[in-house]
Amino acid sequence: MTDNTYLKQMIPLLLLCGALSTTAMGADSTALPQTTDPELRRTIDASQYFRPFPSMPAGRNTSIQKTPPPALAGLSEKEYGRPKITKCWLNLDEIWDYRTRKYNYNCLIGVHKYDGIKEKHGETWGGVKETNIPFHDYLQAFGTHSDEVMLTIRRYERDILDGKLGVTMDDWREMFRNAVIHYREICPNLRYIEVCNEYTLKGFIGCNADEYYSFYKTAYQAVNEANEELRLTGPQRVLMGGPAVTGDIVKKIDLFLENFSKDDSEGKCLDFVSWHEYSKPYQATALREGVVQALLAKHGLHSQLPMFVTEHDPYHPKAGSREYNLINGAGLVKSLYFSNVYSPNMTLMPWVQYHIGDIQTRFMWFDGPNKVDTKAEELRMLPAGCSMKLLSMHKKWEIAVDNSLANNEIVLASVEKQGIAVHAVNYGESRKVDIRVNNLSEVFTAAGTERVKFIKYLIDENHSNAVTDPNYPGGIEKIDEGYLTPNKGELRLAHPELAKNGILMWVISPAKIGVPLNRPITKLPQFAKEASQPAAFNVTQALDCAVAEKDASIERDGTTYRVQVSKSMERPGITFRPPSGEWSMAGFKALQATVKNTSKHNLSIHLVIDGPMADRTHRKNCIISSVSIAAGASKTISTLLGAVPPRAVQWLMTGKSKALPATDAEGKSGFNGSRVTAISIYVYHPGSDFTYEVSDLQGIKE
Repeated sequence: MTDNTYLKQMIPLLLLCGALSTTAMGADSTALPQTTDPELRRTIDASQYFRPFPSMPAGRNTSIQKTPPPALAGLSEKEYGRPKITKCWLNLDEIWDYRTRKYNYNCLIGVHKYDGIKEKHGETWGGVKETNIPFHDYLQAFGTHSDEVMLTIRRYERDILDGKLGVTMDDWREMFRNAVIHYREICPNLRYIEVCNEYTLKGFIGCNADEYYSFYKTAYQAVNEANEELRLTGPQRVLMGGPAVTGDIVKKIDLFLENFSKDDSEGKCLDFVSWHEYSKPYQATALREGVVQALLAKHGLHSQLPMFVTEHDPYHPKAGSREYNLINGAGLVKSLYFSNVYSPNMTLMPWVQYHIGDIQTRFMWFDGPNKVDTKAEELRMLPAGCSMKLLSMHKKWEIAVDNSLANNEIVLASVEKQGIAVHAVNYGESRKVDIRVNNLSEVFTAAGTERVKFIKYLIDENHSNAVTDPNYPGGIEKIDEGYLTPNKGELRLAHPELAKNGILMWVISPAKIGVPLNRPITKLPQFAKEASQPAAFNVTQALDCAVAEKDASIERDGTTYRVQVSKSMERPGITFRPPSGEWSMAGFKALQATVKNTSKHNLSIHLVIDGPMADRTHRKNCIISSVSIAAGASKTISTLLGAVPPRAVQWLMTGKSKALPATDAEGKSGFNGSRVTAISIYVYHPGSDFTYEVSDLQGIKE
């Protein structure tokens, strides 16, 4: 790559620890050291506006496990602006009963009419709440309050595969076609049809890629027939796509595209690609468009297809702790923004505006009753919804601010003649916030040196939080307002302590409104080094800072370590910890070491690079390689790293609104080593004692 070459920025080394550990002190290898994040600091030049601030959240999501009241559609538009696209759902077994073979297109959603019928696949009926909301009311409400609508059509697939109900693929094709025709007629901006949902999961279809493709093929035949009957051609057609997968999405999309490329049927159709992003590393999500483009090109398909992440949350655990809603609210700012930067033709549709509170509070934007006549004022905005509210409050132009995927914070700023919005989210430990905004006179052209008005909003565990405080009425909480007087054209915005996953916004307004702003900068600005950045990885330093993990001991001999591990249910081995808490491996494409098995048995050894909040069990925020080594033999073990993308403003001003091209490692883990909290070479749950030697630890440059 030439103009797509990634940023290679190395930082001077900090302190050397100079300490040698010989025996583990009972530390768990996954319990990473806590780091103290520096003050969250930025200097923002208000005159450095460079592009229209992106519309976020542009994609919205609904669920009919607990159907939202129609009033939510208008409330969503009021609070967040008009969405470009809203995803709705259609369950075929609700509108077509296999026992009567009759349609009810305007059925009440969620009515349990198959309970107790053992032959019928259970689908997700066990978690469906009955409603008095007719389907037309639901679909037309969101169609009225959105530019376009996507309809995910599903159900009866498992029943057809099982063959217990007498429902055939021809039946499915007919009901699919009739549904598209009917709902396009009552919802003219129904534009996209997504075929099925998460087909590998047993709660949905529980089928393989070939079986799914048989349904996809039947669906595109049905949509083609519907378009013909509706006389829709060219850009007016109802478009369709898939595969709406979750989990190992790259592998599953690859299998789907392979099946599509081998399909020689006339009229085969793929208008967009869709999938779900849950608990993926921020970089993996943000760079996904380039990965999918590479897959499309691999199979000889048009690589510029629209892409939709039709379900997304940065943090998607099982139901549990109450702060998950806040975590997702904070995380969505990062995933939405950086996806817009690096994957500009990919639309994220966060999960979900409204759902069953008992199981989905950790994702919901609103809660409240869901009757057909529920009023908007009866719905409460939860922290995740509050976060999206602040994101939607940005001004016309984005101001250039130094942001990187590797940072433990994000600071966004925007401006128009009526004011400035400054937005900060903290992903590190609690810390002070100190933001300076200068060159105000360049944008507040009529204000002179007069004071400006400010309003300050906060979202955290104790503010704007109807999850932790059931008595809070919901919505964003104003914690301060007043006037500030610029000092030589500069404002200081300070906050004494912003908690982890805390979200701040200042909205600043001039006393007098000047001329419209219409001269964005074209030259890449220079930033002071204020964003938190770790020290560069250094082998000598790493060797000096080695420690033994629980059930292990180490002995150093120059640049070689002899490691002894005991039978254990842990991950005993050797770990190299950064003395300052983190290293950056930006500019390295791999890490490798030589391991000699000095035991009498074959040895399975693992090399892991951990990032913040690493979860080795689920391969989150880390990357692991493994090799098997015969007794007495030596092998080199290496771990590939994804390249570090350029900083956000750099790519926006030089990448020409293109998706950042994929590299080999990015499609797998999204982990690039820009923030490394530990490097370990260990044995997983050894069944007996082992000894091995580690030497020639080195980072391989790009």
